[in-house]
Amino acid sequence: LRAGLTAADAEAATRREQESLVRRTVVALVLAAAVMALPMTGLLPAAAERWVLLALTLPVVVWSGRDFFTRAWSALRHGTANMSTLVSIGSGTALVFSVIATVAPQIFERHGLAPDVYYESVAFIIALVLLGNTLEGRARTRTSSAIRALVGLAPRTARVVRDGEEQELD
Repeated sequence: LRAGLTAADAEAATRREQESLVRRTVVALVLAAAVMALPMTGLLPAAAERWVLLALTLPVVVWSGRDFFTRAWSALRHGTANMSTLVSIGSGTALVFSVIATVAPQIFERHGLAPDVYYESVAFIIALVLLGNTLEGRARTRTSSAIRALVGLAPRTARVVRDGEEQELD
């Protein structure tokens, strides 16, 4: 249990964290699907499409994926790396590259390269890892509940035979 919290308080806090994770996951998945689908429609010119994709991707990074970046920064400050570090480096690199291609496409065009963007990679990396975290959290919650239920089945007293006499003990 967390310091100073009752079991009910800790359970409520865990439930709120899980609900927040589910909300962030759903938003990330919906926006990632939009980021993936928009280029397939051909409705917008390439330059305008890149700006719309950026606008759809930023909430995924800033709101849904913010914990990856804060945890990665914390890990790096302590000289370690973790899964959040990997997610942050992968999605952050793709985001920076794509933002440069959106804001200054002439940098690429001058060298005969197309200013390709990878916003769908950014959004889906974050969304799918969040989905995995959500499923893991749900499994952990169910396992904890099952263990509590099993502990609740334990008898409060036991009958012991000592020196030929039966006694009931706590």
